Amino acid sequence: VIALISPSCVAVVVIITFVDHSSIIIILMMFASVLFLLCCFFQSTLCNEASNVPFPVVNSIWPMPKNIQFGKFGSFFENSSLVTFEIANRATIPQPTVAAIEAAVERYTLILFPHRDEPSVVKGSRILNNIVTLTLLNQTSPVIPDLFVSEEYNLTIEGEEMLNIAIQADTVFGLYHGLESLAQLVLFDFNSQSYQIQRVPLTIEDGPRFSWRELMVDTARHFLPIPVLFDVVDSMVTAKLNVLHVHLVDSQAFPFIPPSARNLSLGAYSKHERYTLGDITELRDYAFARGVRVLAEIDTPGHAASWCKGMPEICPSVTCQQPLNPATNLTFDAIKAVLGDLTSVLPDDYLHLGGDEADTTCWVKSPSISSWMAKENYTADQAYDYFTSRTQNIAFGLGKQAIVWDEVYTANGPQGLDKDKVVINTRFNIKQEPQRMVVVPNATAHGFRVIRSQNIHWYLDQTIKKPWTAQYNFEPCENLTEAQCKYIVGGAASMWGETVDTSDLLQTVWPRAGAVGERLWSPRSVNSSEEALPRYIAFRCMLNRRGIAAAPALNLVARSAPKGPGSCYLQ
Repeated sequence: VIALISPSCVAVVVIITFVDHSSIIIILMMFASVLFLLCCFFQSTLCNEASNVPFPVVNSIWPMPKNIQFGKFGSFFENSSLVTFEIANRATIPQPTVAAIEAAVERYTLILFPHRDEPSVVKGSRILNNIVTLTLLNQTSPVIPDLFVSEEYNLTIEGEEMLNIAIQADTVFGLYHGLESLAQLVLFDFNSQSYQIQRVPLTIEDGPRFSWRELMVDTARHFLPIPVLFDVVDSMVTAKLNVLHVHLVDSQAFPFIPPSARNLSLGAYSKHERYTLGDITELRDYAFARGVRVLAEIDTPGHAASWCKGMPEICPSVTCQQPLNPATNLTFDAIKAVLGDLTSVLPDDYLHLGGDEADTTCWVKSPSISSWMAKENYTADQAYDYFTSRTQNIAFGLGKQAIVWDEVYTANGPQGLDKDKVVINTRFNIKQEPQRMVVVPNATAHGFRVIRSQNIHWYLDQTIKKPWTAQYNFEPCENLTEAQCKYIVGGAASMWGETVDTSDLLQTVWPRAGAVGERLWSPRSVNSSEEALPRYIAFRCMLNRRGIAAAPALNLVARSAPKGPGSCYLQ
């Protein structure tokens, strides 16, 4: 028996031969070596990575805080009844703000103390009257998140006989982030039946690098029920993501019932797969309570064939349905109705108007549209500019700023857009489409704000066969000057839904969206995937403990199941 063994794989070949058949022995030994190398090629890289991970990881926080200082001692508290949450200066804080903080405390109490209280077996370590003090420095803090709200917080943990935990922040959103970091520091020790925080005294000073940290979900390619979107919001706060971008409608389906244009919902997959305006309101309230903004995208003029079932009069023809018809005011009346209904319940300052992948062939083929273009002396490209300009003006009229995909910038150039009212959402990589304008350096050089969602890095569907480092190693300000980087407002992990529904959504998003989250939250100097790996694996295991279906951290195919039995920390 020849056995070749490495830490991650074993190749065994049994050789039965005669003494004088040395050539056969050599051939079989070579065959064994090939088997061994193949085994190692497919397995050892990931397994060896996992074998180097500390188990368990102590004081693991994701994303990495701006500044963190550890002590040398461990503290124990036996159960949740020995911890008191206090809101400093409670009497001087407006009641809605107090209610928002109390709701957060209630949520995090369940996260901090997930196990039923049992008598501790720790001798001499019982710590009484552990106090968590929440201090809101700005007592007029808003409770509705926006792009410019402060999210910074300070967290201190100290004490021996009594543990004092203090979280200070200017806003409730900073307090939420401080509670999340605290929850990641508290671990349950099953041997002692107690909750532990290691390496105290501990101090964290933290705040985001970018104010726009987005997860995009696609509700048009597959309908995602509201409870599933609640789960998405709950998962986002673990990585301190703060914008839920809902790609609400697309060519395949129009799963929303706008009260002002109800017929459009005939474009839904079925009558059961639709959102009411009340559903959107409920999602808004759920997200706001967790510090997450809700951004709706109504993508036009392309990606809009689903509009035609309920309003065929705004489409070029029955057989050539998109882009939407630019030659009739009925089209823009419908868009204004949909956007108006959404903005009646979504107070965010921004609307995403799409604008991508608008193939104007149907306009050229339509006799009425081509006649209109000739009358207006428009080329097809100029008709596209006319369309996107009108939709932007609708958004402006509703008091909103417009977000558009990078094709709109490519078509108009910096002179054709208002940099004070339009934000560019970029996704293309120059290596894929060298004929396109290099939008990011061009837009930022002209003072346009940019949200980055580069498709070869942060499109979670297109990178599904890449390791997590595809997300982690992308730097949003790569090849930009310091002056240009100031116009990068943030970025997005984008989960397009062609192959994703409720059955595989969370495990496709997580834990890889966390890699995007760290690049958007943590300082630029936090950029080593090798150093981040132990925390990344611990982050995935934490997600699982909270009931979030995050796939194994080291999967080559991101959302695939584990290869076999084993610890979460070794997958």
